[in-house]
Amino acid sequence: MVYKSIFSITVVVLLIFSAITFFGPLSDDRSIFVEGGLVLEQESGQYTIRCLAPDMHISIDGFKGSVVLTNLFPGSFLDGYDGQFSRTGNRMAFDCTGESGEYRLVTDEKSTFKFAVIGDTQGMNSIFSSAVDQLREYEFVIHCGDLVPSGSEDQYDEAMAVIDDITVPFHITPGNHDVKSEGRIEFAKRFGPSMYSFVYSDITFAFIDSSDLNVSSVELDWLWQVFERAARKVIITHAPIYDPLGTNHTLDERSCQALREFAVENAVTAIFSGHIHTFDSIRVGETDIIITGGGGASLYDEGTHHFVSVSVSNQSIEYEKVDIDGDPGESSGIVLIGKQTSLHLTLDELYRMSTTGGYSSFENNFGNTVGYGLYDGILVGDLLALVGGMEEGDVVTITSADGYSQEFGYLNIYPDEEWRSIQGDMVIALECDGEPVPEWPDGPRIIMLSQDELYSNEDCERTSYDGQGYFVYESAGARWIKNVLSIAVEASN
Repeated sequence: MVYKSIFSITVVVLLIFSAITFFGPLSDDRSIFVEGGLVLEQESGQYTIRCLAPDMHISIDGFKGSVVLTNLFPGSFLDGYDGQFSRTGNRMAFDCTGESGEYRLVTDEKSTFKFAVIGDTQGMNSIFSSAVDQLREYEFVIHCGDLVPSGSEDQYDEAMAVIDDITVPFHITPGNHDVKSEGRIEFAKRFGPSMYSFVYSDITFAFIDSSDLNVSSVELDWLWQVFERAARKVIITHAPIYDPLGTNHTLDERSCQALREFAVENAVTAIFSGHIHTFDSIRVGETDIIITGGGGASLYDEGTHHFVSVSVSNQSIEYEKVDIDGDPGESSGIVLIGKQTSLHLTLDELYRMSTTGGYSSFENNFGNTVGYGLYDGILVGDLLALVGGMEEGDVVTITSADGYSQEFGYLNIYPDEEWRSIQGDMVIALECDGEPVPEWPDGPRIIMLSQDELYSNEDCERTSYDGQGYFVYESAGARWIKNVLSIAVEASN
C-alpha cells in the first residue's frame, strides 16, 4: 500500500511532506514505531493506534503489554504475529511479550465494493446517529469535514461517540468549523494528519486540507506526487470548487481554478466536497464533482439530509444520493458551552424550562420591518446559568446550524434598565405565532423582545459592543440568528 501524510508531532499541527511515520511515547525500556497509522495514546501497559491506511507497519522493541489497533479495514490481518489476538468490528488487540517484533497489517482488498461519503454533520449528532446503521454496510466511510460546530473538546468527544458506533474505517478532512478555536489540535489528537492519502483497490484517495477555504501551491505539489503512478484518483476536500446555489460558498477563486485545472490535466476520477449544505453533482471533463453537505447541518435548500453511496467495480464508479433513515429533523436541541462545563439540551428538555414571550420584530439592512410575530422562548441568561453564567467582559458566541455566528456582550444577556428599554430581553424563541420547533423552521431563534415591538437598526447600534453586532454588519436582523445550534461563553482576557 502507498501511504503519504503530513504531520508535526511536536505541536500536533499538520503541515506537509512525504510519507510519514508516527512514533508512540518512548522510554528506555519500551518503544513503538508506526508507519501508516497514528499512536493515539499510551497508558500503562497499552498502546492504542489508529490505522490511516489499509496497510500499516508496526515495529516494537522492548514493550510488554497490549496493542490496540482501531479503524481497521474489513479483511485485514496482522502478518508476522503468531500469538492470539481478538477482533471486534474495526478494532483488534494483541499482546507483546517484551521482545522485538516487526508486524504488518495487511488488507485483502475487493475489486467490487461500496464506500460512503458524508459531510457537514456539524454537531447534529442525532441526525448523524440516524445514519449509523446505513453506514455500517459500507467498506469504509469518508467525511468531507465540519464534523463539529466550533472545535471544542466536548463537541469532538460527542462526535467520536457516533463515529465509534459505525464500526467500519472512518476517514475525514477538516472543515472550517472543525478548526475553530483549539479545533485543529483536537482534530489532530483523534484523526492525525489533515492531509494524507491511501490506496485501496487501485484507487488513490487524497485528503487535502481546505479548512481555510483555499488550496495552496504546496498542497497541489503534494497532489502531483500522490497521483504520480495512480490508476484511479479521488480527491476529498471540504470546500468545493463550484456553488450550485450561486452564493460563492466555495474555495477562493484562485484555488477553484487551480484545482479544476489539476483535475482536468490529471484525469481525476472524482472530487468530493461538503461545505454547502445540499447535494449536487456535475461532470467536468473526465471528473465527477460531487457536493454532499447534508449530513446533519441545516440545509440550504428543500433537500433532505443524506450521504452519497459510491459503488466501485473494475469498469466503473457510480454515485447515488441516499437519504438518512429516521432523520429527526433540522433541530435536535442546543449545546451550551460554559467556561468550565458544557451541556446539550434536547428540544424536549428546552420545552420543560420556564418561558417568556411577546410580540416583536426587527429591521433589516434595507430598513424594512421583518419578522413581526408573537414569540415564546427561554431567556438566554437562564440557559447560561446552567453552565455557570458569564461575567462582565466575557463574550458569548451564538452559532447557527449552518455555521453563521454572532458575538454578544454581558448587557445583551443581562440588560440593565437602560439597555432593556432599548433592546428588551434576549430570548431563544422556540415558538412563533403558536407554531413550535421543529414545525417552525426558523427556530430555535434569537430574538429581542423590544418594548416597542421593534428591534431597529438604531437599537442594534446602541446595544452593540465594539467589534460586535452593528459594528460588524449594520443590521438588527443579523442578531436574530436562526436555527441556533450552540451558545458558548469565552472568558474575558
